[in-house]
Amino acid sequence: MPEEIYLVVRWAVVPAHAEEEPPREVRNGCLWLAENALPLSSLTDSRVVLDVQYRLSFKLARSPAAAET
Repeated sequence: MPEEIYLVVRWAVVPAHAEEEPPREVRNGCLWLAENALPLSSLTDSRVVLDVQYRLSFKLARSPAAAET
């Protein structure tokens, strides 16, 4: 599962792909991401930033990330 997430995000963040249809192997993940991602402008809300910071403090396995990461 983490590998699938990595592939979707890796494909989705490339600006050159903006006008392309996602490849079959990442299509469902890209659709989910498009429907569930917040717009970048939401980072002006401190509550959103704190939530992102909190979520980044954990690994995908739900254990705490290293403090210096």
